[in-house]
Amino acid sequence: MTQTLLTVRDVAAKWSVSPRTVERYIERGDLPALRFGPKLIRIKPEAVEAFEESLCPTTDSSGPSSTATEPLSGMSPGRKIDARVVKLRG
Repeated sequence: MTQTLLTVRDVAAKWSVSPRTVERYIERGDLPALRFGPKLIRIKPEAVEAFEESLCPTTDSSGPSSTATEPLSGMSPGRKIDARVVKLRG
């Protein structure tokens, strides 16, 4: 069975980042990759999906936890915070 592997450029294009950013994730061990020599790097699609999931975990079917609506410690209940969720293109 042949498995399609992604290049660093493929992943960079999918995430709209530079190839160097993807290389940094690999160097830090955040994104598993296969090395075939000093420069040839390939990434399994499953590794990309797992990395994306670790950045943007989905809520389970039970919905958000009860602590999600509680104010943060040290925050006044009336104070608004600017929170944005970024979804990777895909």
